[in-house]
Amino acid sequence: MTRILLVRHGETSANIVASLDCDTPGPDLTELGQEQARSLVPRFATVELERIFASTMVRTQQTAAPLATQRSMPVTSLDEFREIEGGELAGQVGYAVLAQYFQVVAPWAMGELDRCIPGAEDGHAFFRRFDAGLARATEGVTGTVAVFSHGAAIRVWAANRCTNIPGTWVYERDLRNTGSVLVERMADGTFELIEWHEDPAGGPPVTNPRAVDPLGKAVR
Repeated sequence: MTRILLVRHGETSANIVASLDCDTPGPDLTELGQEQARSLVPRFATVELERIFASTMVRTQQTAAPLATQRSMPVTSLDEFREIEGGELAGQVGYAVLAQYFQVVAPWAMGELDRCIPGAEDGHAFFRRFDAGLARATEGVTGTVAVFSHGAAIRVWAANRCTNIPGTWVYERDLRNTGSVLVERMADGTFELIEWHEDPAGGPPVTNPRAVDPLGKAVR
């Protein structure tokens, strides 16, 4: 069975100040984000990877780089794995903005796909592109591929597509910077969740407790 390791990017300045940065290329990793990225090397030391992918946004490529370098593997960038679009909210700052964004995209996990932010994609378009990216990434693969993507995109996709968890997981589970989700594609083409690691790969030493980042935290 093919497995997909979905990894959220490391910390950026947008995560710290609660900026909705969904446009390509986006910000670089912070120094802490770079350290988080390096922590992925020992975290995934026992995981055999056939391919490594990232979105077209700088932060995912920088997060994938240490692991790819250690494995002597290329990182293939696919636009399908970019963050869910922000539309008219993109670039705005503040928890209220991010909360408004999440209130629109989170219900996609429960099948409410017609919702959209003005100027952005709806749930139908998001799942169509993300599914297409995964199909490209796993073509001919019988083992595990790593896909470096974004907090909202990973949470919404996994909560909707994994048949062994409820869609409400998008609200209930954290996915902080360099957190990861491992899913397995079954013989019938459906997906099941295998592991959900909420915290940064390096643990508390590479966690910024002052970061706002509501897109990485559960809404309880």
